[in-house]
Amino acid sequence: NPRDAALASREATIDFAKMGTFMRQLNQVVPFLNARVQGLVNTVKAVGANPNHFGRVMFWTAAYPTLVLQNHNRQYESYKNIPQYFKDQYWNIITGEVDTIDDDGKPVKIPQFISIKKGEAQSLVANPLQYFLDKGDKLDYRTTGQMISDTIGNASPVNFASYDSKNFLLSVIGQ
Repeated sequence: NPRDAALASREATIDFAKMGTFMRQLNQVVPFLNARVQGLVNTVKAVGANPNHFGRVMFWTAAYPTLVLQNHNRQYESYKNIPQYFKDQYWNIITGEVDTIDDDGKPVKIPQFISIKKGEAQSLVANPLQYFLDKGDKLDYRTTGQMISDTIGNASPVNFASYDSKNFLLSVIGQ
């Protein structure tokens, strides 16, 4: 019936109007905090409701694209020049590369790529896999702890993955 359909539609995706008084105040300070919290809650609910289905969906929407893109992108020398932030936040599809000279006069290849934003659930699955593949190619020099912190930080409602340990206070204010 229409009433049940209306209630079910509120659970199908993120309901921007669904928040309490405390979250409403926080959402004014941290833009889209409520949406990020609801997205994380929906991910946890999906795992709990049907873990097998969730696993299959993550295979097709996170693990498989990571493997395909790694196979495609690693053929370009410029892949190593894509900043880690882009690798953690986006699906990057290299379309070509440009030869140029850096500030020291050395030749360098600049990647040309298309970026598609990853969802929180995709980041939680794809980023550790990407780390493992890049570590094997000696392209990712982070420790496992740093990778875990970056991955959880990217999926958390308040992103703490990009905090700079050299200037922590300015990093927090910038976020």
